[in-house]
Amino acid sequence: MDQNKDVLREVWFPIGNTEMEERARKIMEDSKKSVVQGTTQKERSMSKECYSCIHRRPIMGDAHIRCASPDEAMTGAVVGVKRGWFVYPYSFDPVWKTKLCSNFEKEDA
Repeated sequence: MDQNKDVLREVWFPIGNTEMEERARKIMEDSKKSVVQGTTQKERSMSKECYSCIHRRPIMGDAHIRCASPDEAMTGAVVGVKRGWFVYPYSFDPVWKTKLCSNFEKEDA
């Protein structure tokens, strides 16, 4: 059994390739963190994460939302920005986001 682990390890992480081992370790740590925080990447998507975030604020008379804790690095699709559908963080439709938000905090149900 241990022999199989060594063979498998060499297939996935050739001996002496510490860069690959480090990248795999970081991926595993990141996935553990997201599970501990109660959110997996599958549950989070760019277009839907805002709807379950504690920083989401409604805009009266509008289907758009605003963000109380904006991510300074947030970007939106060109079409959404040009048509006024993504005026982040003041009035936007999350469907036009192009990345996950670094300030996302899951709302307690």
